Amino acid sequence: MSRRIQLIFLLLIIFLLNPIGLFSSDSFVIHNPENIYVLSNNWIFNIDDKEENENIGLITNNWFSITPDQPWQQKLPELTEYNGNAWYRINIELPELENDFKLGISLPYSYGSLQVYLNEHLIHETRKFSNDGDKSDTGSKPEFIEIPGNLLIKGENILALRVSSVDEWGGFVGFIKIGPLKKIKSHWTRFLITQTSISFICLFLGFYFLLYFLFRKTEKYYLWFALLNICIGLMNFGYHGISLYVLDRYWVYSVLTFLAAINTYYMILNFIHSFLGRKKGIIGKILTGYYLLSSFALIIEYVITGHIVFFIKYQYAFFNMSYIFLLIYLVVLNVKAIKAKTDYAKLFSIGVSILIFSFLFNMILFTGVFYRIAGYNMLPLIGESFFAMIITFSIILAKRYSKTYIDLEISNDENIELNNTLEEKVKTRTEELNTANLQLSDKNTQIMDSITYASTIQQSILPQKEVLTKNIKEHFTLWRPKNVVGGDFHWFHETKEGFLLAVCDCTGHGVPGALMTMTTYSVLNRIASHFIDDNPALILKELNKVLRSLLNQNTEKSLSDDGLDMGLCYYSKEDKRVIFSGAKNSLRIVQNGKLTELKGNKQSIGYFKSKEKFEYTNHEISIEENQTFYMTTDGFLDQNGGEKDFSFGKTRFNKMVLKYADLPLPEQKAHFEKELKEYMKDESQRDDIVVLGFKV
Repeated sequence: MSRRIQLIFLLLIIFLLNPIGLFSSDSFVIHNPENIYVLSNNWIFNIDDKEENENIGLITNNWFSITPDQPWQQKLPELTEYNGNAWYRINIELPELENDFKLGISLPYSYGSLQVYLNEHLIHETRKFSNDGDKSDTGSKPEFIEIPGNLLIKGENILALRVSSVDEWGGFVGFIKIGPLKKIKSHWTRFLITQTSISFICLFLGFYFLLYFLFRKTEKYYLWFALLNICIGLMNFGYHGISLYVLDRYWVYSVLTFLAAINTYYMILNFIHSFLGRKKGIIGKILTGYYLLSSFALIIEYVITGHIVFFIKYQYAFFNMSYIFLLIYLVVLNVKAIKAKTDYAKLFSIGVSILIFSFLFNMILFTGVFYRIAGYNMLPLIGESFFAMIITFSIILAKRYSKTYIDLEISNDENIELNNTLEEKVKTRTEELNTANLQLSDKNTQIMDSITYASTIQQSILPQKEVLTKNIKEHFTLWRPKNVVGGDFHWFHETKEGFLLAVCDCTGHGVPGALMTMTTYSVLNRIASHFIDDNPALILKELNKVLRSLLNQNTEKSLSDDGLDMGLCYYSKEDKRVIFSGAKNSLRIVQNGKLTELKGNKQSIGYFKSKEKFEYTNHEISIEENQTFYMTTDGFLDQNGGEKDFSFGKTRFNKMVLKYADLPLPEQKAHFEKELKEYMKDESQRDDIVVLGFKV
């Protein structure tokens, strides 16, 4: 058993070593000249540094085994740095041919100049050679040639091809074929028509979908698909050398092929992301950046140097590797879309599968495995695979468009049916609405009457002007609720030794805010009347404790989270001093053109997160001449307006206070209201506003 395994293993090694030419036969045998043969194996290669090389069929030293379907720099690691002229040679063994039998050769695109020799006779030439490679900056377009019958002999014939390199690459792109002249000509014509048709169909689809996008810009995937078609059309047009029939310049081939190829991958990535509606992952962003940078680098290199040597020499291998990462990324992206049940994701997997199949198929061709199994070599299906993918995606887009159109037709039929009964329904509903509107109007009147009366009640709890005038030397109050009732209010309580004066900003505005004001008002009165009346900090602490308990906001099962910000002053007539304590509210003092702000603690009152045992801070101020005190809620400061629609702000408010500080307080109020109105312009009031100014 072990010997059998060893024998099988040895045969496998021989099978795998065959493509590099270690066991190649000397001649390519043509058994039936009526068939077309692909000359893929049995070639040997050598460099040529001379202007002329006589006896090319006799020189056999230092030749490399090679398959001439790609540049020699990719086939032979020993010659990756060699640029110049080179020879490809193959021995073809022919049977005896009839006198009028004509053979032909189909030649693929080749870099630089090309000469074809048969049995040491020049039978075809594209242009003259130089010692260090082609200087004409052009390649040799694909074509077929007739082999002179008088040069053919029975037995071994030597076919030698002399080629040159351009931009670090030399050799062929595709396989060389030999066969009857008529069949070769027919085969070559089909090839030309097929590849040209693929290119023009892709370009047509590209411009068609581009026009479609211009009329439907909301669906951006049409733009990416249009650009993808254009890139594939240009790439296929250049890759097979067909572009040289339009303009015989190497840059047409190189720029079209490489630049279009890079952007083909870029467009595939963006199209699939856009169509499936999925954001790019980190790999997608890296690939996007790489393709964009590669495109710019290639363009810049060609504009500056007129060549693309750097890209071919240093970037081409990375570019090919990126295709593997792109395929893996597209598979992962498609699988995620299928799991998310994204529309058409399963159909999209067909297009992705085509790319994967073509990649694997082309890799098999490049390694020569297909030849060893089937005895025949095919051309890589690059343009064909991308074209198949494009057709698949086009069908998906057409299916999506068709579904949209069918949905619109169904919707239109339903609309027609609905319109047949719409007038009757409208008439019935109009009568119902009129009745409902009358009822709603009555309810609205009742509600507004209630809210208006609630406003009367709320205003009744505010300090009366006579009471303030009696106890305070000079004062003004600017009370401006956002709605009929509000959540901001000012509070006054007379004590034996002086008075308490506060500005409160309760949660919300309108009816909810008004309810909070009534609750806070009642609790403040109870605290000041029965417990504390000369220590603002303790009053705030007690108010915080009572509100949290009253609103059940001291437990995690609380249904609400309401409270207030507040500034509270106590004035002692005997000591001639003011004590201030604030919960997120400040006290501003203006004296002799200077404004001082005493900031409150950064701790609101009554909320679930308000600390129950928090100690608020008292600030004592000795009364002096020309002192004016101001307290305000945040409604004035937060009001938006002005040229840039910014909030009024603390800085602008302080400047306004200083600007009018020397005026009597009632006049200051009028100026404050005017400044606010001019700043708001057409903007609606954002929040309740209370501003209180006083002198003692």
